[in-house]
Amino acid sequence: MTIIINSIMPLKVNENSNDFLKLAQEYFQAAESLYQLQQKYRPLAFCYIQATELLLKGLVEQQHGLSEELRKSHNLEFLWDALDKAPQNLTSLIKELSSIDPKTTRFRYPQSSFTSVDIDYIRERVLQLNRSFFN
Repeated sequence: MTIIINSIMPLKVNENSNDFLKLAQEYFQAAESLYQLQQKYRPLAFCYIQATELLLKGLVEQQHGLSEELRKSHNLEFLWDALDKAPQNLTSLIKELSSIDPKTTRFRYPQSSFTSVDIDYIRERVLQLNRSFFN
């Protein structure tokens, strides 16, 4: 089976990109592959959220390196705040994504209190974030 990745691939990395940005792209591509197959389940949401976390870590690392505290953090708002000159118009978007999965465990582990989530909503926010940095 051939999977055609949606032409919306805003995260551009190359051999000079750091490992966080490269891995962010891989998670994003995995998410887009699942999305194309209409596999709208928790692993898809996890891939989008994880791609966002890695994107932020990669951007921070490019700017001034990652402290051990930032490297271990999964908190999107904390990572966002570590960026120098982060575009203020995207702060609310980061808060939205963070509120969906504050500890990045909602889609990672089984939870008895799990409620469904709008995958299209998450995807659009992640695409918006990526476009802002890479277009």
